Amino acid sequence: MASMDSSFLLEVMIKTVMKNDTQTIFGEIQYAFITAIVGGCTASLHQWKQMITLICNCERAMIRRPDLFIEFNEILIRQIDFIGEDYEQTKDFLKPIMENYLEIIREVGISIFAVQARRLVKALRRKFGWNLERGLSGTGLPPGIPEDAVLLDENGETIILTA
Repeated sequence: MASMDSSFLLEVMIKTVMKNDTQTIFGEIQYAFITAIVGGCTASLHQWKQMITLICNCERAMIRRPDLFIEFNEILIRQIDFIGEDYEQTKDFLKPIMENYLEIIREVGISIFAVQARRLVKALRRKFGWNLERGLSGTGLPPGIPEDAVLLDENGETIILTA
C-alpha cells in the first residue's frame, strides 16, 4: 500500500525553496548523498533519506513532472550502484522506501518509468540482494523492444528507437 502522496509538499519546495529550479533538488540530493556515503556525515544521510522519502511518495507529481522523475530515477540508480555493500545504515530505511516507490511507479503506468523501475530493481538486487520485482513482470514495452531502446522527446512522449 502506497503512503500518502507528498506531491503538494514537493511542489511547495520547488516553488519556494528551490525558486522553481528543479535542478537544485538534484544538486541537494547528490550533495547529501556524497557527504553521507563518502564523508560519513550522519546529518547528510538523514537529509538524503528525507529527500528520497519525499520524492518517492509523489504519485501526482510523477504524472505532472515526468522529466523530473526520469532524471531522479537515473540519479537514484547510480547512487544505489555507488553505495558500498557494507554500508548497513542505508539498508534499514531504504527497502520500505523503494518498495513503496516501485508500487507508485506501477500504479502510474508510464512506460519509461516501468523501464527505469526494472533497472532500479536490478540495481537493488545487485547491491542488497533484494527481490522487489513483484508486479514488474514486463517493461510496459511491446514484445522484442529492449529497455535501452527507449527515450523521451521534449514533450515527454515515449520514443522507441529501431534499427
